[in-house]
Amino acid sequence: MITADQLLQIALRGDGDEWERLQELCADRPTAERLARALEQSASLQSETAKSWAVVLEEMHDGLKVNLPVAPPTAG
Repeated sequence: MITADQLLQIALRGDGDEWERLQELCADRPTAERLARALEQSASLQSETAKSWAVVLEEMHDGLKVNLPVAPPTAG
């Protein structure tokens, strides 16, 4: 079984082929939930890639919510 950390690495650093495989894996709700929790706990969530995967997971599975941390506002 692929670990949550492996799922996260593919999501954040993978290429198109790996993302297709990940999307297939995430058709399985428990796998999607593992990736969702890994995204929530990741320190590198300010990336657009993480936000995109959160949307994909939520659209794939009714009721699945990915709560990404909100970045603090930057002084400007």
